Amino acid sequence: MVSALVNLLDSADYMVSLKAMDALLVVCALPDGEAAANAAEGTDLAEVVGNRLAALYDAIPQVACFIKSRARNSTEIEPLS
Repeated sequence: MVSALVNLLDSADYMVSLKAMDALLVVCALPDGEAAANAAEGTDLAEVVGNRLAALYDAIPQVACFIKSRARNSTEIEPLS
């Protein structure tokens, strides 16, 4: 069941993909440890979720980060390298 739902995640139909995500949340929330192990180890669920998270992370725009310098006046900031 988990494998079928994972395959439906990449559906071109948004509603099918959304329903597959909802069903995966329900299935993966079941308290049976054996079912959880099967979902994680016996299917591509971990790889698919990991790839989706990595793609979302890569889509975050990079913003220059600044910190207050302890060596200088506390009102000055310098970019992190």
